[in-house]
Amino acid sequence: MSNNQRFRVSLTIKQKLDERFQRLQQIDHTHFFLTYAPMGSGPSSSSSHPTLTSSSSSTPNTIIHHDLYKQAREEFDTRYGTPTTFSLNYRDFQIIRPLGRGAFGSVKEVKYAREPVPDYLQSHDNPSKSYHVALKIINKKSAHKMKQEEHVVNEKRILQSLHFPYIIRFYFSFKDNSNLYIGLELIEGGELFRHLRDCEKFEEKKAKFYSSQIILALEYLHLLGIVYRDLKPENLLIDRHGYIKMCDFGFAKKIDRGKAYTLCGTPEFLAPEIILGRGYNMGVDYWALGVLIFEMNAGYSPFWDADQQKIYHKIINGKFRPRSAFSENLVDIVRGLLQKDLTKRLGMMFNGINDIKKHAWFRDLDWMQVFLKKTRAPWIPDIRANNFPDAEDEEPSRSSVNLYEKEFHDF
Repeated sequence: MSNNQRFRVSLTIKQKLDERFQRLQQIDHTHFFLTYAPMGSGPSSSSSHPTLTSSSSSTPNTIIHHDLYKQAREEFDTRYGTPTTFSLNYRDFQIIRPLGRGAFGSVKEVKYAREPVPDYLQSHDNPSKSYHVALKIINKKSAHKMKQEEHVVNEKRILQSLHFPYIIRFYFSFKDNSNLYIGLELIEGGELFRHLRDCEKFEEKKAKFYSSQIILALEYLHLLGIVYRDLKPENLLIDRHGYIKMCDFGFAKKIDRGKAYTLCGTPEFLAPEIILGRGYNMGVDYWALGVLIFEMNAGYSPFWDADQQKIYHKIINGKFRPRSAFSENLVDIVRGLLQKDLTKRLGMMFNGINDIKKHAWFRDLDWMQVFLKKTRAPWIPDIRANNFPDAEDEEPSRSSVNLYEKEFHDF
């Protein structure tokens, strides 16, 4: 399936998908709890990122430490509640190349072209690329037309508040009369989607490598009270060292212990409770994780169909057929994640995400090594190659009037 065939839907629960879906009984959520554990020794650049574990964990090198959880929450809440302002404009940057286009904007590699260079643009991971960033350009008019004002503003607020090894780094944001701009870490290896398409499918060991990083990123987000809601290969970039970077937080939402009700995401990755439209929480990310693990190992989605309504029916029924080549442990973890009953879905039970991390499919994995990026990447992208072949360059629109000033006031 091509990238263009994957489309995003954003509907409210008032818009019915199908009368049959509305007659299905909603399954109650169960509460789960997790606590933080300190990192101990390791590189100083990573020591500020706490790892996460449940109080029943017996994972080596993890110790319960409530203070680190409290510190991470306080830092997030401070940045989320008091956004930083930046004195920048589009003319401060030299355009290097286009990286991609979205429904209402584009992404370009740019280089800061003024002196002196702000400290926040220094690249520690790749000094030769200092001052180079991925500039996400969002057209106000298009975002307004698609009623995405809240999602756009929310994405910026969440991104500027996060700090985790497997989540794309936020550098700055600014706006002008026509557009909104977000400066992000430049990730040069392309999308996981493209790499999966080139390989057709991954060996289990390779899928496990990527899955482990995604799980840690979800663990971090969930402990901050954030549900991601758009996990798919297109939203996972591969950096120059072969590691994952989660990007595109347009559908992410801070719900803490509450529920969300908006139907949003990508059809093949939607959890049953999203389609049912009666409220959901972090469990939808674990369902999407199950779809992703299946797709990486099979090369196709467990619920794919050319007819979108049939996709929804398959998801509601929860029936899929694993490939015969799947190992027993792979089949078990996928079935545990693609569990309609939330009281039985991996990640949503008493031990929380540790039921996933301790699953037999990950038996040979050292989670501390994963966190510290000390596991060897199975594939290193050639960053000299064109890893964004479908990108088209387009000059941002200009307006003499400040468009939708009220709607984007908080950006």
